[in-house]
Amino acid sequence: MNHTLEIQKILLKVEKLPHYKDKVQWLKEAIAIADKNNDIEWGFDLRVELINNEIHTSSSHESFQAFAWLLDVCDTYPEEFNDEEILWEYKWMVGSAYRNTRISFEQIEHITEDLKNRLEKNGYTLRAYYNVMSNWRRFAGKEEEAQQLIRLVEQESRDNMSNCEACETDAKVGNLLKLNQTEKALEEARPLIEDRLSCYAVPFRSFATLAYELLLQNHPQAEEFYQKALDADDPEKDYQQSELVAWTKLMFYQWKTGTGDAWKQFENNTLMECEAEDDLKLYFAQHALAMLKNEDSLELNISSRQPYYQPNGVYSAQALYDYYKALAETLAKHFDERESTTYFSDTLQQFLTY
Repeated sequence: MNHTLEIQKILLKVEKLPHYKDKVQWLKEAIAIADKNNDIEWGFDLRVELINNEIHTSSSHESFQAFAWLLDVCDTYPEEFNDEEILWEYKWMVGSAYRNTRISFEQIEHITEDLKNRLEKNGYTLRAYYNVMSNWRRFAGKEEEAQQLIRLVEQESRDNMSNCEACETDAKVGNLLKLNQTEKALEEARPLIEDRLSCYAVPFRSFATLAYELLLQNHPQAEEFYQKALDADDPEKDYQQSELVAWTKLMFYQWKTGTGDAWKQFENNTLMECEAEDDLKLYFAQHALAMLKNEDSLELNISSRQPYYQPNGVYSAQALYDYYKALAETLAKHFDERESTTYFSDTLQQFLTY
């Protein structure tokens, strides 16, 4: 069979698959066929498609290698492949880079500078670059620096590489909440609340953050945003794969308030956590520690992919606590060393003493 027909058959299959992880696996098969036949054009398009699907899961394991290949092709064949075609994916790859402990600070600096240069080379403003940098600073707990970068975002004109207004608003609201500027955050969130702005996981993600942060502040509107988050959840978009942080926030809310089934959400989250980015593993582990601390024995439906899986479904809370404590301490240490901070260990300590 002609290799193009083979690839097209796979793409038809991919289109019908309900889960992004399955789509990624079949796209890998198609890429292997393209590479075997030295078809660079198909190899390019398929890798872009793979990245656009894997972004909706909890990891970017396959995307790193795919994107490195794309950059190499763009630099090797600039007349045939313009790196403008992959700048949007480049922003995602920067986010995945700083969320993984195996990527060094120097490497992240290099790729953010490379993104900046390619944006300017292709005639774009630095709005997208400042967005990426503000997210990195927020990730490292440097909210004041992030706020300064958000101001730079707003000074740059909007273009085709800019994050949508919904996503920019979501980031701004999260930043203000961390800075304890709650009323200002609620005001900034108004377009999301009034359903005037939305994106793939926004406002679901935004409402989960508001519910969580307002709960920690004992704010009277916490329950309102918890309900809004549940109402905004769209099962057709398969948030159970990509929004581990948001679902962890809602899990914690359920546990703290006795609303809903926190342990059922715990089960769901452990499935997402299996192959997640390092920062997602750390975030989930921290909250799991708070929940497990005073438990004894638990009956749970845990994926067999977890290293602590028990066929009989009965789990020692202490064993789970020890597992997630070791995982969290290791990841927090790596992130702190890379970012020259104590933010990750300090945050973990708060959950250990919760």
